[in-house]
Amino acid sequence: MKFKATLILLLFATGVSAQGLVFNDEAYKSAPMKADEGDGAKGAVEILKNSFKIDLKPYCPTVREQGKISSCVGWSVGYAAMTIEKAVANKWANDQQTIDDNAFSAMFVYNQIKLGDCFFGAELNQAFAVLGKGFCGVV
Repeated sequence: MKFKATLILLLFATGVSAQGLVFNDEAYKSAPMKADEGDGAKGAVEILKNSFKIDLKPYCPTVREQGKISSCVGWSVGYAAMTIEKAVANKWANDQQTIDDNAFSAMFVYNQIKLGDCFFGAELNQAFAVLGKGFCGVV
C-alpha cells in the first residue's frame, strides 16, 4: 500500500496530471479466475483453431490517443478488447476500414465506470462488469 501511495505522489510531483487505472486489490481478488463454460467465449476458438501462435494484430483497431482524460481502462477494454473480439468473430482480419468503422467506444465504457471526474481513473473489474452486462459478444 505504501508503494502505491508513493507512486501516486511521484506522478503528481513530476507533473503527471491524471491516473487512469485505479488499483483495487480486494475487487481483483474476488474476480473469477476464468470464464464460465458456455459463456460464448468459445466462438473465436473455431476461427483460431490449430494455431500455435495467435497474432491479434490483424484484428486490432487503429491506435488512438486518449488525450488528457484518464480513460485508459475504457480504451483497453472498450475500444481495444471488445473491438478485437468483434473483428475475430466476423473474420475481419486485415480489413482495417471495417474494423475501425465498427470499433466500440472507449468513452462508453469509461463514462459508466469512472471514479469521479475525467481526471480520475477507473477499475478494471468495473469495466469487465460492463462487458458482463451483455455489451460484449454482439456481432
